[in-house]
Amino acid sequence: MADSFEMKLPKVNPNEELEDISNNRFVPLFNVKDFEIRKEPGRDKGIDFRVEIKKNGVYTGFKFFVQLKATEKIERKADNSISISIDTSNINYLLNSGLPAYYCLYFKPDDIFLYENVNEFVKKISESHTDWQKQESHTLRLTDPLNEKVLRGIYNSAYDRGLCLRKLNQQLAESSSLVSEKMVVDAKLDVVSDSGIRKHIEAIGLKIINEARSIDVIKIHERGSQQIATTAKYNMVVGIAYYYTGELIKSLNFIKSAMKLKTALTPELLEHLQLFDITVRFALGMILKDEYESRLSTLASSDHIRYYVLIQKEKELYLRNADADVDKRYEGFFKAMEDILNAPDANENIKLLVKCELILYDGSKINMDFARGISTVKAYESVIGFSRQLRNDMLNEIFQRRSSWASKANDMRKSALNSQNVFVFYHILTNESKVNYEFDVYSDLINFGDQANFTFPNGARLEQLDNILISLEDSERYFASISHIDNLCVALSLQYEVLHYKADFVAAGKIINKLSDIIETYEYKDFKKKFDSLKSGGTTHEKFAKFYNDIASQSSQEQDEYESMVREMKGWDQLDRTRENPTIESEAIELFPIGHFQFAKKFRNDVFRILNVSAHVQKSFVSMWDEVGVIPVANIYCNPVNEEGYADVINTNDIVVWQNIYRIRKEFFERGFHRVELKFNGG
Repeated sequence: MADSFEMKLPKVNPNEELEDISNNRFVPLFNVKDFEIRKEPGRDKGIDFRVEIKKNGVYTGFKFFVQLKATEKIERKADNSISISIDTSNINYLLNSGLPAYYCLYFKPDDIFLYENVNEFVKKISESHTDWQKQESHTLRLTDPLNEKVLRGIYNSAYDRGLCLRKLNQQLAESSSLVSEKMVVDAKLDVVSDSGIRKHIEAIGLKIINEARSIDVIKIHERGSQQIATTAKYNMVVGIAYYYTGELIKSLNFIKSAMKLKTALTPELLEHLQLFDITVRFALGMILKDEYESRLSTLASSDHIRYYVLIQKEKELYLRNADADVDKRYEGFFKAMEDILNAPDANENIKLLVKCELILYDGSKINMDFARGISTVKAYESVIGFSRQLRNDMLNEIFQRRSSWASKANDMRKSALNSQNVFVFYHILTNESKVNYEFDVYSDLINFGDQANFTFPNGARLEQLDNILISLEDSERYFASISHIDNLCVALSLQYEVLHYKADFVAAGKIINKLSDIIETYEYKDFKKKFDSLKSGGTTHEKFAKFYNDIASQSSQEQDEYESMVREMKGWDQLDRTRENPTIESEAIELFPIGHFQFAKKFRNDVFRILNVSAHVQKSFVSMWDEVGVIPVANIYCNPVNEEGYADVINTNDIVVWQNIYRIRKEFFERGFHRVELKFNGG
């Protein structure tokens, strides 16, 4: 019998042998806990393996395909790649499956598998050949080895893709109308429908905005289709979000769409919509300030937003009445804010906003009192001479108040962090920075000399300014990260002021460029006015230095006028001593600070007119003359005279005050109301 190996038997096919080797080596690469790998049966249509994903011990139904090839003859290129030809029909077949697919090549000489994602392959050939489908085949260049890390990535990708298709199929199955409903698959393979996005934003959009996350509302909105904004509330919420992120034109478009559907809104939401409609139009320069304030006032009696309107109104009133008495302005503002804090129907967001505003206004009031304190001490010293006690008392009071204010601001920042209210933390930090910068300016420019002059900051002052800049840079980064453009502009503006104050004009110029870009990008017409003013000598230190030095430049002329009036009044005093006292029934009055005067009783009304005594004080004076028998005191530093007695001595160095005193003294002299030296029993 012949040797069996010399029989006529089927010969081994090297290609089939290589295919078996590649198959046998390929399957063990896949961890059986994560993958179920199945050989594709039947005739080869371009798919060799169907691989299913397992998760947590169950079959998911999520699959991907593999086309496996093998070679031992092809040589590597200079770049270490291996090229094979792929039929266009095979590429299309894999794409038609709708599942992830991969080309894998077993390279026998190196005993290694290389791979390529079919989608990535199509992307490459489409970039180089727009008509790639007309070609019969394409060259696939393989370089990346198939290893454990790559298989983990394939697992995750197949799982995400499968989950995406599952969501899409469910949405399609549950959708009542495939014609009107839009569905979107985003870059993260999340399947979302317009109705789902709409419901989500309508349900929690305002809450997200109140948490200073307007940018998140925009991101959710942008996942929908162009036809998503179909309801009043959705348009309103997205419009408000775009306002806070600085997209004013987009904001107005959505708000206008909401206004067209406003009948669908509750009264509370409608009032919010009207407020933002006014605000956005004003910010864009579409309405002037008078119209803005007039339309805003119509919402002052609103049940839902009246506190927002009231806060804005009180701030405008405080700033507009800059020439009025500082104490009265502040008392009015503070009382209004306290009323809101104590209002039972004011929500926590409103109260928090009030507290943030008070940090700013309390600090600024202390700064103003510091400036006034120095002026008052200088006025007293012009009469009594240098007084260290007066200076120390004033400075100690200011520093105690500043210490208390700083402690309160610090406590509020800590509370904000503890409650994870990051927005409030940086809002307070920005307000603190503004107040501290102002105080440094006042400390620098207002002193006990005659002129206000800049001094280059150094030592502790320089460190303080650098700390302010660090805080403002932190605020800038935060407000930029949440796209809160209003507060971002405030933080940048303050940075510019501090840098300009330090004479770091290069850095200040960079901030100006940032602000300019923001204004141009977002078309902030209202802020552009403030921006132009800021660049044109509108920083706090420049404006205050000009104001203070303008006053100083007038002091010489006013001093001459004051001395002339005093000389003339002393002359009238000399003449009054030579005159005879009235022979008819007479009365006396003390005019503080120039002395006692005597006049005929019948001229009471003339005295009241000259002194500008208010009606209720006139009654008090008459009672003191007729019933009590004492001499009333009129403080003629005050005009009008609103109370009997010496009252508070304010603005004693104001030339207008002394012009009024001079007028009174002159009229008394001309009417024959004599200045007299009264003698009292026991005196």
